[in-house]
Amino acid sequence: MTETDLQTTVTEVATEVSEFQTKLSQLGSDALNFVIRVAIAIVIYMVIRRVLNAMLRLMVNRMKKRGVDPTVYNFLVAVLRYGILGFVIVTIVVQLDIVAASSIAALLAAAGVGISLAAQGALSNFAGGLLILLLKPFKVGDYIQISGSDIEGVVKVISIYYTQIETLYGDKYEIPNSSLTNNTVRNMNSNYMRKLRIEVGISYDEDVEKCLKVLQDIMDGEPRLLDGYNRRVFVEELGAHSVVIGFWAMVPINLYYATRWDLNQKVRVTFQELGIEIPYEQLDIHIKDVPIEIKNKL
Repeated sequence: MTETDLQTTVTEVATEVSEFQTKLSQLGSDALNFVIRVAIAIVIYMVIRRVLNAMLRLMVNRMKKRGVDPTVYNFLVAVLRYGILGFVIVTIVVQLDIVAASSIAALLAAAGVGISLAAQGALSNFAGGLLILLLKPFKVGDYIQISGSDIEGVVKVISIYYTQIETLYGDKYEIPNSSLTNNTVRNMNSNYMRKLRIEVGISYDEDVEKCLKVLQDIMDGEPRLLDGYNRRVFVEELGAHSVVIGFWAMVPINLYYATRWDLNQKVRVTFQELGIEIPYEQLDIHIKDVPIEIKNKL
């Protein structure tokens, strides 16, 4: 290698090292700028979030003073909070050049189909929430029963996607709004009472009129049953093993289960004291014209 070649090589290496140092310096500067922009974005988001929460609390307080239905302002607050915060996040990211607007648009376009498929359930629940808000089949504080399930209780919260129901046992269920709009919902809070129906089977050998009179006395002696409504004792069915009789009356919603349990126990104890037979399923076999040798074996 000649002296000229050596100098050329040294010059090229020095140039490459200088370029690498320049790129490294630029990368560090870009990274620092990115971290600063992210920090500024977080600060702006936190400030806007606090201001928004304060404004929403003020709006809720004014709605409460004007007697607005809690269902309305809870739903409205949730929609405003998520909608505004989502818009703020996108705006901050674009304005601070954290992510290019074209990149966000391309990402949303590419993920549009997947998002729409994944969001079908959420959109259905959101639409259900809007229907509940507009049509008002029930509101916060109502006692409802959902057809096809054993869930019933007091409506505590109606949110964008879910409705919270608290049962008489204290259990809380989050029911998707789409399930409430696609199923029959019985609102029992229109008169704050519920029909209580008690049934029991008696033997065919018993006096039906006597047994109905016993049920009538039990019903009349229960103070939790509401007066002024069409109470009835009845013969429900002539079953295969018993005559099914019963009675029904109205009872306050909050006393339904306690009254039902107590009356079932009272019917059982009273029938036992009076010697009224409550039969169970059984099969009687009558043997006729049996040969003598078989009878001897029996």
